[in-house]
Amino acid sequence: MDLLDEIGGYVGPKYVHLPSIIDCREQYDPYRELAQAWDSPSELYQTDLVMYHDGTVIEDLSISVIVPKQIALPDVIPLFWDVDTTYIARFSSLREIHPTSQQVTLMREITALFFQAPSSRVGTSEQDYVVLFIPSVPHEQLEDWALEFRGTVPLRQAYEQNQIPIGIIRDTSKYSEPRLFRKWVTTKGDQDTMLQVECQSIPRRQNFLQPRVIPVNEDGEPEDPRVIKAKKIHLVPVSGCSLANLPSSKAMVGLLISAILDRMAAVMVADELTRTVLSDVDMQDLNHILTATATPLAQASTHYQLYEFFGDSVLKFSVSCHLFFRQPNWQEGHLSIHRDKIVNNRRLAHSALENEIDRFIWNDRFTPRKWDPPMISKRLAMKPAKRSLSLKVLADVIEALIGAAYLEGGIRKAQACLHRLLPEIDIEFHSRTDRGEVANFVDTTRLAPLLGYNFKDASLLTEALTHPSCESDQVTQSYQRLEFLGDAVLDMVVVSVLSAHPLPLNQGKMTMIKHSLVNANLLAFLCMELSAPDKQSSSGRAHIWEHLRFAKHALEESLSSCLSRYAIMRDEILDALESSPTYPWELLARLRADKFFSDIVESVIGAIFLDSGLDACAAFLEKIGLIRYLRRILDEDVIVQHPRNAAQDLVKLQGVLVFKPKRVEIKGIPATYRSSAVLDQLVLASIEGCGSAEEADIRVAHLVIAQKIPSALAALSLDD
Repeated sequence: MDLLDEIGGYVGPKYVHLPSIIDCREQYDPYRELAQAWDSPSELYQTDLVMYHDGTVIEDLSISVIVPKQIALPDVIPLFWDVDTTYIARFSSLREIHPTSQQVTLMREITALFFQAPSSRVGTSEQDYVVLFIPSVPHEQLEDWALEFRGTVPLRQAYEQNQIPIGIIRDTSKYSEPRLFRKWVTTKGDQDTMLQVECQSIPRRQNFLQPRVIPVNEDGEPEDPRVIKAKKIHLVPVSGCSLANLPSSKAMVGLLISAILDRMAAVMVADELTRTVLSDVDMQDLNHILTATATPLAQASTHYQLYEFFGDSVLKFSVSCHLFFRQPNWQEGHLSIHRDKIVNNRRLAHSALENEIDRFIWNDRFTPRKWDPPMISKRLAMKPAKRSLSLKVLADVIEALIGAAYLEGGIRKAQACLHRLLPEIDIEFHSRTDRGEVANFVDTTRLAPLLGYNFKDASLLTEALTHPSCESDQVTQSYQRLEFLGDAVLDMVVVSVLSAHPLPLNQGKMTMIKHSLVNANLLAFLCMELSAPDKQSSSGRAHIWEHLRFAKHALEESLSSCLSRYAIMRDEILDALESSPTYPWELLARLRADKFFSDIVESVIGAIFLDSGLDACAAFLEKIGLIRYLRRILDEDVIVQHPRNAAQDLVKLQGVLVFKPKRVEIKGIPATYRSSAVLDQLVLASIEGCGSAEEADIRVAHLVIAQKIPSALAALSLDD
């Protein structure tokens, strides 16, 4: 039975009734295939794993890796040994080798030695490892290497020979715990002198894939590194200790092997995904796939959230285009409803299950202390085991894969990936030849200097400037369809600038930046601000809103009120956009611009896209100042977080902060708004007399932040 059928409960489209937690297929295990390849290895392959620290090769930690078939390998693996030391592991290209059976047996013995040398666990006699680790010496020298470094001697022998022990010391009376030599210690008793050894514990096997974080004190300063690096010291009798012949400098590689094998497995999983499900997409950089398929829960060095951000915009843009061209008679509301149906999490999760993407998702945290090396017998005996993933994780990975394709190859590769995963989305956009009867009632020559763009198809600009209230034209439809398209194009242009930024930005930061730039109030201000010299205008300058086609009774009063507020607030808003360290949320809210101003910007973007494509849209957004402000946000690190969210973040340890706006109406007086910031029924701040609910929320949020209410709450909590 198909996994999708097993989930059950479908009515209509299968994805409609997917549960929030889904029993998925087991994760693809590349080591099982390697185990199978050992059954009859016709050839073996070797790669040299060279370890670097600060650009210098660390010979003692550099080893060779043997596998029974050709595999994809990581480019580099950063291994974080401690707060000061990071090793960089680099693989050479695989080369075919032909060792004798006796040499293979010796390789297995040496692999066991590396695994067990620094371990506190009791070793087993099994040596059927899936992946072998050997010193980087010619195979003919392996026997000599093993003779020199295998086994142990009594620790007393080193003392009697006046040697400094360089191997790992084990106190056999204390569970054979591995330790490192510090110094000899002699103590005199009643009858004779006792010889002891002072030694220190070696690091327990830990997640060397995660950077070591230096703790900070109350002043935000790093703790004393001597405290951080302190190791537990032991004093034990020499008579009960053994000394390994393998130097500890070489043995420590055994601590790193678990992390190395984890990353090797991740790359092999990513490679399998590209060669199977995504073979038509031609993804070349496996690092993109690694990031797109790692959940935050896995705690890998990267995870999918950033790529999901890019994939979400590509998905919105592509589905919007698909619907716009495929359904020329649908109005904006109908287009939006159907876009939401396609891009919702249940549809995307269904795609993940249908394409077996769930097999390639990394959701389990790497836990070295519970880790065991992959063994041939165990891998071959393992039975498939399903696991559970959330519907949101499945959907997020689909978006992240689309985002990965975008970052590797731009919009075309991203749409190829999208079409592979959502084949119903047509990425070969239709022409505009079937637009039906169209008309042109605007002077594109006059408007070209204003827009910085000259339309080839003038009827598109007419449609972009036709308000739904327009009653004088029975041929041209309103700008709402173009606004729907332009909204998605705007997202895509902003995302393209963010993706080209040279400095790394996290997903949360980019999401806030994008939301601030596509904000309707900002677009409305830029629409009012857009002007050009025009001899035909009474003021000597032309404005785009002057060419809006609408019924006077519907918009004339609102237009006049908006422009009056704009005239009063223009200089203050411009100054904020040009020099303020924060985004002018409150100023733009006080402007209270009517929605049709931002609609004009989006509909013109949609019209330019149809006429010339994305690049021309980017040029228009540069013309109106939006891209320029985006660059300033990035270059000067302008704070773009909405005040509501900032206030909520400040009190999140005390509870959930909610904003309660209310319209206040008094007969004969224009309506105003008030808002209260409420934390678990406690009113933290209130404001009234505002022109809109949004302005009231922003102003009361500023009160919460400015009055340092969170600090007072925290103190109150401590007193209780």
